[in-house]
Amino acid sequence: MRLPDHLSDFDLIEDVFIRVAGKEKTLGVSALAPNERVVYFIWSALGILGNGSFQYFYETGMSEQEVAVSLETLDLKQPARYFREASQMISQGGWVRDWNEKLQCLKMHEADFDLLAQEILYSEAEIEQRLANYIRSWTNTDV
Repeated sequence: MRLPDHLSDFDLIEDVFIRVAGKEKTLGVSALAPNERVVYFIWSALGILGNGSFQYFYETGMSEQEVAVSLETLDLKQPARYFREASQMISQGGWVRDWNEKLQCLKMHEADFDLLAQEILYSEAEIEQRLANYIRSWTNTDV
């Protein structure tokens, strides 16, 4: 499928994301192609952080490592680093085994997690532009 050129960056991403999210819901994340994973993880993460910071992000079960890898695909190293910092904080240098431990950590370090989320969201315009350009670089897609 050819992607329309006349859409704004936001509308283009949203259009592709809706299709990718439908595929993920039906078939699971493992069924997504690499380019679809980039769109799915980045756009989901931005929406989640914008609506509820890292507590909401962890409530969804999304992987901060998957988001970081997706951001690095677009050469967005700083936002990727922030997701990795969140991963380090939530694991407290080890493995956090259950939600109650994560929630305790999130509450104890709420200001730090909020600062990371803010830093990521400060980059939202650049992330959106690079994600749209990434999508536009596809000549044909199975999305």
